[in-house]
Amino acid sequence: QTPFLIEQDALWITSSFSLRYVADKEEYPHDFVTTFAPMPVPIGAEDPWNTGSINNWIQMKSDTANPDAAWSLIQYWLKEGAQYMLPAGKVPAYPGTDEATVVEGILGPDREELYDVAAYQAAVFDPGIKLITDTITTGSAEIQQIAQGTSDRYLIGELTIEEWAIETKTQADEAIARATA
Repeated sequence: QTPFLIEQDALWITSSFSLRYVADKEEYPHDFVTTFAPMPVPIGAEDPWNTGSINNWIQMKSDTANPDAAWSLIQYWLKEGAQYMLPAGKVPAYPGTDEATVVEGILGPDREELYDVAAYQAAVFDPGIKLITDTITTGSAEIQQIAQGTSDRYLIGELTIEEWAIETKTQADEAIARATA
């Protein structure tokens, strides 16, 4: 967020959870309005998927001693409890959450000063967006660390983009193999 908010970078590919930094004008003083755009689609892509996702998953063990209590918590988290996550930029996954409530909760009281609200709504609530939902998570925590590490190395010029792709895939394949061994 820092390069964007100190105007070193003009673009920032991120999710709503990062908007808490835009709203923190004490830590990141700025006088520009943040606008939003949908992710670009490759030329010729007939059925594109957005690389974003709904995250902050809540999970229940299949052999939990208290399945009813766990299920009640999951339902609460997805429905009524989702409102408490809005200030942290967490878009509710449960269908039917009022769009105005989401916008107010995520963009906050200074939204008209800080954001292009209409652009946010168009990008986030586009009914045509198809988000990826991961169902196979083998080695995912380690893979995220690998991707962050190799991306950092690319950003500081230690790796070329080609080396980044090869090294990230190689290490991720190794992480999956270790997780399934």
